[in-house]
Amino acid sequence: MPKQGKFAKSSRIKQLNSFKVKRHQQASGIEQKDLVQYLILRYGLTLANRMTEDERNTTDLFMLQVWVRLASQQGNLPEIVQEVITDMNSKVPWQLLRLVDSIWTDQEKFLKKELANAPLDEKVFLTPLSQEDLRMMIAQALAMKGAAATLLKGHASPAIVNQTAQLLLPSFFQNGEIDWEKVRGIFKPLPYEPAEEWSSETRDWLKRLSQRD
Repeated sequence: MPKQGKFAKSSRIKQLNSFKVKRHQQASGIEQKDLVQYLILRYGLTLANRMTEDERNTTDLFMLQVWVRLASQQGNLPEIVQEVITDMNSKVPWQLLRLVDSIWTDQEKFLKKELANAPLDEKVFLTPLSQEDLRMMIAQALAMKGAAATLLKGHASPAIVNQTAQLLLPSFFQNGEIDWEKVRGIFKPLPYEPAEEWSSETRDWLKRLSQRD
């Protein structure tokens, strides 16, 4: 299985070239299975040019997992993002979710515009996800992760972990905002090691990211 992350560049280039050929050959719209390649192409021409390296890496790592689910899950962003956060929560440092929070407004605007304009044979309609709802998802995931990591080195029962996470959540999330200082206080003493499924380049970046305040 190929490594994920920053990511299989040669494969990405091949996908883009293949997509351009397909678009040139087609007289009408594109199929839903080509939506991800379309978004990658449009992202490279637009939003990527205004982003920092960390923000581009976050898009490659997190947002790409959102994009690949858009067609199959009918553009339901709340459902998709919750799924991606749950899947990635144990694999990435908390700082990556902070980056997701910081880029979300631009990312959602990008998706809304591109899905509306994409020449799809069958349209995908976006169900929006507000910044506050995204932050609640992130805070809940971090509370679960923090509870599991601090309780008997992860050996506590699921019920105890859930109870502890519920107690931790109000300190992480208040009035629609995440208190990143509180999050940092919980996770700073805990070790982080990137998941093996990422490419070596991605693991190096995640390791550096985990050492930032």
